[in-house]
Amino acid sequence: MTRSGPPTIDDAFGVIAHPLRRQLIERLAGGESRVTELAERLPVSRPAVSSTSG
Repeated sequence: MTRSGPPTIDDAFGVIAHPLRRQLIERLAGGESRVTELAERLPVSRPAVSSTSG
């Protein structure tokens, strides 16, 4: 089921509950990074990082 409307607080907590997204947020808190740089340090492929961050 697709929900429309603005994001909610539940959406925000849902995003940070995902371990890979939480790692991305922690890494990006230190500054900008290219997807390739992020993927080098994670146990997933570059396309997986791109799809997770979108």
